[in-house]
Amino acid sequence: MSDVRPRSASAAARLMVSDADSLAASPHAADLDGDGDLDLLIGTLLGHVVRVRNDGTRKRPDWRDEEKLTAGGRVIRVEGCAAPFVCDWNGDGLRDLLVGDGAGSVWYFPNAGSPSRPSFERGIELLDGPQRWFWAGDPVERHGARTRVCATDYDDDGDIDLLVGDFVHQRRPGFDLTEEDSRRLDELNREKLACSQRLSELREQGVAEDDPRYQALVEEKLAYDQEKLPYSGGETHGFVWFYRRIDDRSE
Repeated sequence: MSDVRPRSASAAARLMVSDADSLAASPHAADLDGDGDLDLLIGTLLGHVVRVRNDGTRKRPDWRDEEKLTAGGRVIRVEGCAAPFVCDWNGDGLRDLLVGDGAGSVWYFPNAGSPSRPSFERGIELLDGPQRWFWAGDPVERHGARTRVCATDYDDDGDIDLLVGDFVHQRRPGFDLTEEDSRRLDELNREKLACSQRLSELREQGVAEDDPRYQALVEEKLAYDQEKLPYSGGETHGFVWFYRRIDDRSE
């Protein structure tokens, strides 16, 4: 991490995470430590949640001490594209952490600390991600991937519900690839798999995620995904889903 102390949220976001990780940064402002100002939480492409403490005020923030949040003694890492949201989910007066992820899950990290020193416990999956493709023309009956979450009493019944934004890819039935397209798609899949294997090897070697070698492979993998999009034969949409809470606040 850089020792430079940014004076704006955008500068903080650029310093918080590696170049590859910041491609899908998802910011959320919340008073995490109960001192009356707004701190900055940044969900990252690799599934982390980075906290930037505000030592200033709401009108004149002073961003300091960036760190990756932990839960249960380990750095939080969901299935990519982390999207944090802070709320008192279980009604105990402490700020808990909700996180959407790239696979479409929504995670709940209970706060077992104090109002000024949050300490998050191991994550609980509140919603799981989609288990199948959505076909174009068919009704989409539940949320898709890349979930973004907001917790609020949407139906005004006294408890906290979930609003979940998503990314949905609907494939076109009968979509046919040319022989040349099929060869290129197979080639891209092989190259992406090889890239993923090299990333796994670096992780096993203990190479840090901000290492240039690691960042280069992440960017290469993203490039393969981008090039594969025209071969997927489908449409993309984003919806907002309302999940009404009917269970006990302790869960």
